[in-house]
Amino acid sequence: MDAGNAHAGAVAELRTWLAWDSSVPLTLETEVGRPESDREFDTSKLVASAMNARPEVVAAEARSLEAEATLRAARGAGAPGLSLVANWAREGNEANVVTGGFTLELPVQRNQLAVAQAGGGAANAAIDAEALRADVSRQVARTLTRWQLAVERYELAVEAATPLAHENLRLLQRAYETGKEDLLAVLLMQTQALTAQATAIDATVELHRAAAALELAAGEELFQ
Repeated sequence: MDAGNAHAGAVAELRTWLAWDSSVPLTLETEVGRPESDREFDTSKLVASAMNARPEVVAAEARSLEAEATLRAARGAGAPGLSLVANWAREGNEANVVTGGFTLELPVQRNQLAVAQAGGGAANAAIDAEALRADVSRQVARTLTRWQLAVERYELAVEAATPLAHENLRLLQRAYETGKEDLLAVLLMQTQALTAQATAIDATVELHRAAAALELAAGEELFQ
């Protein structure tokens, strides 16, 4: 697939992902700023941000709270009923005697199934929410590690290896012009410089991808 077809396919995929109307033009930025490679992040803060911003985590928390509320309502419906009983009687010539008491109704059988079902639902919702929080925490840690490795690779390839390769090529070309080096040495150095340039391009692409993955995991924009 050539570059034009690859670009068209990527734009089509992006339209689908964004649910973008095909009749509305989709303009993409041709110049993308480099993420700040000197940024430092705190894992705990990123995880806390993800817990508040990731919609699936918020939804899981809401389901857990709703299940807990259902359980409380089921338990409340099964609370014992309280009634007051009063009686009076006349004994011979004595004054009326009034007796009374309390009656507790225990609807155990009537509400036991509802409480059990609500309890199971609350337990499952809590487990699901906890599992999702753990998964998101792992995602944040994994993408942060990927970002840190991408920064190291970028700095080595773009800021160190590539400038050094080009400088060596410049010096070798001057030496060739003065007859101190042969053409083969220049060609070999050109190959090394091109390889360093290709590695720098790959490192830059990975830096952008790692930055996007970290923002997705954290649920917020981290780079301008």
